[in-house]
Amino acid sequence: MKIAICNENISTIEMLENQIEECSKKMGVRVETETFLTPERLVKSVLENRSFHIYILATGMQGISAAQLEQMIRLRNREALFIVVSNSMEQFTNHFDVCNILESYNPYLVRHVIYQAMERFMASKNMFLIKDRKGIYSFPADQIIYFRSNRRKMILCHMTGQIEYYGTIKDTIDKLDTRIFAQINKSDIINLCYVQQSDYKTVLLQTGEPLTLSPVYRNSFLQAYVYLEKKISDQ
Repeated sequence: MKIAICNENISTIEMLENQIEECSKKMGVRVETETFLTPERLVKSVLENRSFHIYILATGMQGISAAQLEQMIRLRNREALFIVVSNSMEQFTNHFDVCNILESYNPYLVRHVIYQAMERFMASKNMFLIKDRKGIYSFPADQIIYFRSNRRKMILCHMTGQIEYYGTIKDTIDKLDTRIFAQINKSDIINLCYVQQSDYKTVLLQTGEPLTLSPVYRNSFLQAYVYLEKKISDQ
């Protein structure tokens, strides 16, 4: 998950990054955070077609307002969620929530809002969509076994067969709930619910197919797998 922070106050930025890290650990989701000290820098990234899943925008910054930023980003990224850091209830068109933290520092409130935004984003990933010239195909996430990269194409293996589509492994992982899916090598993304067993070098799927577990992805795979097992055992 990718989160952008646009704020000129260094102490507020540090507080937000700390709360994001706490939410990341609690949810078992890897989060990449990038900070923009001015609205103009964020606009530059938008014009370069860089996108984030959640934007945390401050009001009261010089230049472009948070409301203008939101509208500009939504033209290119309609699925983005917005959190507004404000000491007033400024009106926004489709913002997710407003977090008043500049006048009264309340880490619990900040963490709660960020956690809700992250949960809402992850909930939107229950279906995986593939678009091509023939139309749009949707697959329930719990019926997908794994994805495999094959040059410029991806192979989606599901309960009743497989389908090829144009895409990259990076674009695919960005569309998935990383509490359920994990990349285990440079070519494969697996659904953790279909793991039968694993060791430090191999992941065996319930289909009987063994897949290589690369050292680069070992820690993130184990963290996600342990989190999912604990969640299932707690239910």
